[in-house]
Amino acid sequence: MVESLEKNLQRGIKLLNNITDEQYVNNTIPPYYSSIGCHMRHILDVFSCIFKGLENDFIDFSVRERNECAEKETATGIAYFKSITHQLKQIKKEDFTK
Repeated sequence: MVESLEKNLQRGIKLLNNITDEQYVNNTIPPYYSSIGCHMRHILDVFSCIFKGLENDFIDFSVRERNECAEKETATGIAYFKSITHQLKQIKKEDFTK
């Protein structure tokens, strides 16, 4: 499971390495008018909530980071992806039973 998640996170990094900041923040495409950056940041925020929840034995998806820089700058988004990937690798087998 961790390998699959890591592979998908690496795909996110690859995407961000191949688009401009302008493309990353473009929110003019219907029907949702939401940017790639906004979606990526939201996905990473969910991971972050899970990791924090594992530490506290309580996952609260309403307390997300919402790091606006991570949705506006590809470099910051890539750093966020790498941080989440690092945290994913720290999960122990017993964490999956929580």
